Amino acid sequence: MLDLKELVFRVFVACMVGGFIGYERKSKGKPAGMSTNLLVCGGAAIVAITQQQIYYSAISLADAAGGVVKSDPTRLIAPVVSGLGFLGAGVIMRGQDKVKGLTTAATLWLAAVLGISIGSGYYRFAIAATFMVILCLFIVRTIEVSFLEKRTKKKISISQLHCEEVDSLIKELFQYKNIKIISKRIVFEKSVNGQNEIKRNYILSLPKYKELSDLVETISSVEGVLRVNILEG
Repeated sequence: MLDLKELVFRVFVACMVGGFIGYERKSKGKPAGMSTNLLVCGGAAIVAITQQQIYYSAISLADAAGGVVKSDPTRLIAPVVSGLGFLGAGVIMRGQDKVKGLTTAATLWLAAVLGISIGSGYYRFAIAATFMVILCLFIVRTIEVSFLEKRTKKKISISQLHCEEVDSLIKELFQYKNIKIISKRIVFEKSVNGQNEIKRNYILSLPKYKELSDLVETISSVEGVLRVNILEG
């Protein structure tokens, strides 16, 4: 059996680790902040400690009785990881074509795993793992900002049938491709064979890694789009 000081110290370390992870999430404006991650990590540590103490008690009882007492040291721990699903589901949100909150849900799961590790006595490893994870998050974020989130401006013209359905399809396509419309203006509008045709010039903001030629090909495949041209300048 472990003494009270050691047990309290493990819970304290777990709370600090959870709070540190939560601070990283809160600094990004994410929903699960310091308090949530602190409670998840600290709670998981308490479960791990309780299970460990039960296991030690079972061993002591077996020694005292001179027999065998069966005890599973993972029975309480296992549901903690799977039980985090309801918290993760609470921070994952779907809007239009994007899913948000996956990273925050993953950090809650990570906080629970680190709490179990600390509660089981591996707090030096858990602290080192925490700093490693935070460092990896920082490196990944730097790569995203430096490369993936850089954008370029391009100009195109789209001739299409003038109806709300085609407009909606083009708008949804831009959103799906992470393309922002900086400006658009109508070049002409006319009626051809009983159908209203409209031509618009767009100035678009595209992620740097997207090829404009691929975008033109995709837009051209939209039903109701007649012509797509790349504009110079």
